Amino acid sequence: MTSLPNLNLQASEKIQSLIIRNPLTIALDTSVGKAIAMMAEHNSSYIIVVDEANQSQAVGIFTERDVVSVGAQRVDLELLTMQSVISHSVISIQEESIATITSINTIVAIFQKHQIRHLPVLEGDRLVGLLIQDSLIELLTQQITRLTLIGERAQLALKGSNDAIWDWDLERNTKFFSPRWKQMRGFSEQEIGNSPDECIRRIHPDDYHRFMKSLDDHVIGETEFFEIEYRSQCKDGSYLWVLDRGQTVKDQTGKASRFIGFETDISDRKRAEEKLQKSEQRYRAIMDNASDAICLADPQGNLIEANHKAEILLGYTREELSKLHVSQIHPPDALQAVREHFQTVVQGVAAPMLESVVLRKDSSLVPVEVTGSRIELDGTYIAQGILRDISKRKRIEAALFDSEKRYQALFNHKSDAVFINGFTETGKPSNFIEVNQTACESLGYSREELLRMDPSDIMPKDFFCKKDIIETLHTQKYASQEVLHQTKDGKIFPVELNLVELEDSQGKTLVITSARNISDRKEYENKLELTNAELIRATRLKDEFLANMSHELRTPLNAILGLSEGLQEEIFGSINERQSQAIATIEKSGQHLLELISDILDLSKIEAGKLELEIARVNILQLCQSSLNFVKNQAFKKQIQLRANLSQDIGEMVLDERRIRQVLINLLSNAVKFTPTGGKVTLDVHYEPLDSNLAEHISLTLSPIQPRPNSVLESCPLEDRFYLCISVTDTGIGIEPLDQVKLFKPFVQIDSSLNRKYEGTGLGLALVKQIVEMHGGDINLRSQVGEGSCFTVRLPYVCIAPDSHATQSPKDENSQTDTLSLQQSNTQSNSNENSIPVLLSTTSPTILIAEDNEANTLSVTSYLEEKGYHCVIAQNGQEAITFAKIHQPQLILMDIQMPEMDGITATKQIRNEPSLVDIPIIALTALAMSGDRERCLEAGANDYLTKPVHLQYLAKVIEDMLAKNEKSK
Repeated sequence: MTSLPNLNLQASEKIQSLIIRNPLTIALDTSVGKAIAMMAEHNSSYIIVVDEANQSQAVGIFTERDVVSVGAQRVDLELLTMQSVISHSVISIQEESIATITSINTIVAIFQKHQIRHLPVLEGDRLVGLLIQDSLIELLTQQITRLTLIGERAQLALKGSNDAIWDWDLERNTKFFSPRWKQMRGFSEQEIGNSPDECIRRIHPDDYHRFMKSLDDHVIGETEFFEIEYRSQCKDGSYLWVLDRGQTVKDQTGKASRFIGFETDISDRKRAEEKLQKSEQRYRAIMDNASDAICLADPQGNLIEANHKAEILLGYTREELSKLHVSQIHPPDALQAVREHFQTVVQGVAAPMLESVVLRKDSSLVPVEVTGSRIELDGTYIAQGILRDISKRKRIEAALFDSEKRYQALFNHKSDAVFINGFTETGKPSNFIEVNQTACESLGYSREELLRMDPSDIMPKDFFCKKDIIETLHTQKYASQEVLHQTKDGKIFPVELNLVELEDSQGKTLVITSARNISDRKEYENKLELTNAELIRATRLKDEFLANMSHELRTPLNAILGLSEGLQEEIFGSINERQSQAIATIEKSGQHLLELISDILDLSKIEAGKLELEIARVNILQLCQSSLNFVKNQAFKKQIQLRANLSQDIGEMVLDERRIRQVLINLLSNAVKFTPTGGKVTLDVHYEPLDSNLAEHISLTLSPIQPRPNSVLESCPLEDRFYLCISVTDTGIGIEPLDQVKLFKPFVQIDSSLNRKYEGTGLGLALVKQIVEMHGGDINLRSQVGEGSCFTVRLPYVCIAPDSHATQSPKDENSQTDTLSLQQSNTQSNSNENSIPVLLSTTSPTILIAEDNEANTLSVTSYLEEKGYHCVIAQNGQEAITFAKIHQPQLILMDIQMPEMDGITATKQIRNEPSLVDIPIIALTALAMSGDRERCLEAGANDYLTKPVHLQYLAKVIEDMLAKNEKSK
């Protein structure tokens, strides 16, 4: 901004001092874009347009307002010349006439009259300088400080400019606002006071801090002039854009005493700028959101504009593209066609679409579809090229061509016969339209012969297709069927048809049929059907064999174990120590045989998929402690230390308690068995995250972890998903690496020699593995020969247990766990004490025993009579019914397999007798196969026990059932 002159000079001298010598000029034929660039470079609000021949002769002035007006037209500013935008005549003043001016208001009146902001100063026809309205207003502003108070200042403001004037007395903190200032905001003269706050409190919140910083910077002398654009609130609540420019006036001490300035309403300019900006944004949005690349070029082929898709397609930026020629974005072999297309477009002739190739910045080639058109812009024509990337289409065309070739190859070399036919007007299949070579070979006809035939001609005369096959084909567009085909020489063979319905290019329905000869498959299916029948028969025979074996072995075992138990409790009289040892040996051998039978049956159930888990909520600590109690006596005999790392807060988990106890007892028993005297066995239980790495373990489970259907592991939060890890570690003999993978195979023992040291059947670990996997877990082994082994069972922790009452099922007393636990408790109990109290009632309860085996009858009867019961014996089901009616027993022990009438039939008939319906019935049988328990309970039994059963346990069950029945009465 020009420095203001001394205010004491004459008016003419003051105006002379404001003339800008050597103003910014530009030739008439220069582009508008270049003119704007020069204005920006020199930070100028104007540029004088001069004659091309006479550079000192002004022909027009281009200002900031002209920039806004031209920009709103959305034209290429580089294509516009100054001549096309300068339409008004130039108002000027001779320098010699300035000398005669006696008042600055005279020159200001010129600006007001012609509504101009710039006034060229001439000497004759020669341009010598330029006067700017803003400089005059600044001069007037400084003169205001020399005038007296408000009236003089108001008159000067009204005469000097249409802009508002303000004068801030910094010492008194009062501010003068001209009538125009108030009028711009919609206020009357009396509605605005003289407080600076009248201005400051109306500043838009978003502009406030910027305004105050600019004000402070000027007052403290950091800026020479104060100039800011901001929004000020009007009386009606709306905002107008204003431009404030001012300068402080300092006193003799250099302190700012006044702050004088003027204000211009720039709302129109701001709206024009906003409109121009939105217009430019819309134009750019349309360009950049176009689905294709768009390039604009001048008639010489120079690129002048491109959209964002063009940048992506060609790999250049807009700036880079604006410096290229059309020929530089096409490869040499495509240039000739491109030039011809471009010239046709420039000449205004409609050009057909051109398929070409563009050359990217990285030298790669992209196939494109070019659509050209000519656009007129202010009398100048430019070419617009729309480039559509057709790479995908070309790939599809290439793939289609390859597919056609493959189709032909497949069609003629396919191993299946292929037929293509349509439908007649009546809806029946038409003659074949096409067949492949395989169809000809399989039927013995030539292609020409088959094309004269329809599908019914290649089938036996007495063979009919399913009627619904055509309906299925029409509705689902696909169908399959097995039919018979007949060759030319009469041979008939089965085929599998796969039919697909589609439409050709003319909308006609076609059927493509693939026919596969399935003669070999049919023969195989027949053989497989016979084989499956044999397998079913073998499985049934195996189940019958296992059931019979279980019954035939358990029946004598029941007598052996029952009599042994009775002898040990001296029910049949006192015995000496040698006799007691012999009887204990008999019981141990019988118990070992029972374990073998149970293991075989359990393994058979698992392999047949008939073993179901009885899932319930289980206290883990109690489960582990009860398992440890089982092997305590065995460990004590070998002086083996039993240690347990069991946290009291392990809590509960849902699993099959009986089966997991079976797993723990097996692992603990093996650990004690294979650990030398004086060794150590440790049980460790803890939780660990699902993603724990057990890579160092040897995994003996090949199948992936699959939780059971009643597991809700997936419903647990991630932080609640864990493994329950149970580890049994011993200091035993260890296992060779090559032998470890054999451990979990049924009937396989590491030491299988005739003089082997350790007894066992080789079934225990196989059952362990199967039970753990049924729980969705796995088992791992680490072992070192001579140092010991560690077996780790991992079970997925389920955070939400099912209803324990809903899932808890009665336990099968056939289990190894219950039997062995009872044996352990017997061993630990005092031989002179009896855990089942002797009945002292004078009236002995009557027990009806339905049993056809005399040895079992003797053992059970002797034991129960010793306990104070009166026993009645029935040798078959019919006798059981008769004796029950006669003796009205308090409880019935019912064997299932008996002559004449079995126990299930007898139970059902007893339940049909009104006088016998409430008598408790315990099914006591050697049957232990899947479903036996359910059949007995369904027949009417109150409980189900499998032989052999410990007599002490049987007496406890009888006592509890009699007490319960008595209480219910």
